[in-house]
Amino acid sequence: MPINVGKPLADLQTDYYNQLKSDLYDYITKTSNFPEWKQTNYADTFSELSIKKLTSSISTTEQTTLDNIVAIRSWKNNLLTERDRVKALVFAATSVADIRTAIDSFTYTPPPFPI
Repeated sequence: MPINVGKPLADLQTDYYNQLKSDLYDYITKTSNFPEWKQTNYADTFSELSIKKLTSSISTTEQTTLDNIVAIRSWKNNLLTERDRVKALVFAATSVADIRTAIDSFTYTPPPFPI
């Protein structure tokens, strides 16, 4: 009876996907300079400006800030959608080569402007 010294495919799929999530987190927070504290500040500013816009008027500068936040949120959401696309490929893979191909297909898009 042969001895299986490798990991089961399901474990490899999970490992590769977890590494992808970690790489994406690093890409967003470090490479793109969008750490969690800055994401929180953007969310707070978005809420404040959105409420202000609903209840009164906002300045051109505030509207530009609001537009920039919407663009950054869209960028991040697109990255998360890309992650989910690759996740489906990883967990549908039937070999390590298929998993690697799926991981390598991930597209890291840059933010729409320096954050």
